[in-house]
Amino acid sequence: MSFWLISVPSSTSSADAGGVVGALSSRIGQGQGSAALSIRPFHIPPLKVGTLDQLMAISDDLGKQDPYVGGVAKKIEKTYYEMWKLESSDAAAAAAASGSSSAASKVSEPPALRIGDQQKTAYEFTTTWNWNDVRYPRRSPLRLLADLVVKEATKSDEALKKQVAEYNEVRTNVTTMERKDTGTLLVRPLAPYVKSEPIETPHLTTLMIVVQRSRLQEFMDSYEKLKAEEKKPHHDARSEKGRDKEKKVNEEEQKESAASSSSSSSSSSSPSSSSSPSSSSSSSSSASPSILPDKVMPAVPRSVQVLCDVEGEEFVLVSVVVLRAGVDLFKNGCREKRFTVRPFQYAPKEAEAEKERKNALIAKKKQLFNFLIRWCATSYGEMMSAWLHLKAMRLYVEAVLRYGLPYASQAVLIEPKRGKEKEIRNVLQKMYEHLAGSNANLTAQLDPNETDLSGLGNDFYPYVYLPLQLTD
Repeated sequence: MSFWLISVPSSTSSADAGGVVGALSSRIGQGQGSAALSIRPFHIPPLKVGTLDQLMAISDDLGKQDPYVGGVAKKIEKTYYEMWKLESSDAAAAAAASGSSSAASKVSEPPALRIGDQQKTAYEFTTTWNWNDVRYPRRSPLRLLADLVVKEATKSDEALKKQVAEYNEVRTNVTTMERKDTGTLLVRPLAPYVKSEPIETPHLTTLMIVVQRSRLQEFMDSYEKLKAEEKKPHHDARSEKGRDKEKKVNEEEQKESAASSSSSSSSSSSPSSSSSPSSSSSSSSSASPSILPDKVMPAVPRSVQVLCDVEGEEFVLVSVVVLRAGVDLFKNGCREKRFTVRPFQYAPKEAEAEKERKNALIAKKKQLFNFLIRWCATSYGEMMSAWLHLKAMRLYVEAVLRYGLPYASQAVLIEPKRGKEKEIRNVLQKMYEHLAGSNANLTAQLDPNETDLSGLGNDFYPYVYLPLQLTD
C-alpha cells in the first residue's frame, strides 16, 4: 500500500487545495480506467520556520528521521502479527500434544490493528489525516516538533526490544520444558511414572533403565545375568615376594610393639587408650568397600518392573533392584548391551514443585504476550500518527525551500494504481514542468558518466515529492 505526497504552489492551479485536487483529478483521472485510485488533499497548517540555514539543517535531519520513525511503526506492526502467530502455533502444538485435534487445527486470526479513538485502519487514517495541534502545537519551532517525534520513536523502539526479549526468553524456557515432557523416555522426566518409593537400603538400590520396545524381551531374559567383566589387577612373582617379605617385617614389628605395650600396661589407667597397628588395620579393612564375588550377579532376581509402556512409543521404562556393590558392573553391562540407565532420585515433592514452576512459567508467558499485544496495538497508532506528522513537516520544509516564503503551497495525497506510476509521472511532469526553471535544463544536460554535484540528479521533480509506503 503506497501513496505519493506532492506539494505545489497553489497559484499554479487555483487558490485552494480543492482546486489542485480537481486539476489533478481531471488530468490523471479517477474511477475505472484511471491511473490513480484516489487523489485527496493533505492539509498542513502553517508551521513556525526559522532562518534559511536552520531550514536546510532541519531538511537534512528530517531526511534521516523520516525512515527511522516509519521503520519503528512498521516494526511494531510486524511484531504484533508475528507474536500472535507464534502464540497461536504454540497453542496448537500444546493442543496436539494433549490429544485435542479440533483445538490443534483451530488457529485464531489476529484482530486488525486500529488507530485512534475512531478505530481506523492505516489506510483510513492516512486518507483522512489531520494535524493534531494538541500533541504537536503548530506554534512550537519545527526543530522542537521533530525532536519530539524522534524521542517518541526512540522510546517505543527501546520498549519494544525489551518486551520482545523478555517474552522470547520465557517462551524459550517453556518450550524447553514442554520438549522434555513430550520427548522420548531418554529425555523425559521420570517422576510421573514412579508411583511408589523405590527400594533403597545400605545394600540395595533401584536403577531406572530405558529399553527399546523391540528389545524388551531380550532385556527381560538377560537382566538377571547382566554384568560387565570386572577388571582384576595384574600380579607378578616379584611383587608377590616383595609383599610376603613386607608382611613378615610387619609381623615382627607387631610382636615387639605388643611386648613393649604389655610391660607398660600396669601404669596405664585405660587399656583402650593405646591402639595397636593391628586394630587400626582391621578397622580400615572393614571400612573398605566389598568386592562382588565372581559368581554373584548384581541384579536381584525377579525384581524388574515395567513402569511405562505406551503403545506407539519407541522406548519402555523399567526398574531393576541391584546390589550396591555391583552397581557399576550392572551399568557397564547395560552400556555394552545399549540399554540406557537414567539417573533418578525419588522426590515426589520436587516433581510437584517442578509442575508448579512450569504452570507459573506458562502463565507468565501468557501474561507477557497479552501485555505485548496490547502495547503494540496502542503504540502502533501513536507511531503512525507521529510518522505522518513528520512527513508533513518534511513536506512543508521542502516546499518552503523550493518555493520560498510566504508559504502558499498545497499538499496532495495520491494513491497510484500498480503499474500506472510512469503514466502519472508523465502527467505531473507536463503539468508542473514550468516550476523546474533552470533545474530542468540542468538535469537534462547532466552527463551520465560524470558525478552529479548539483544534488538533483534523476530524482529531481518540478514538484516536491515524498513517497509514503505503509506496508513493505
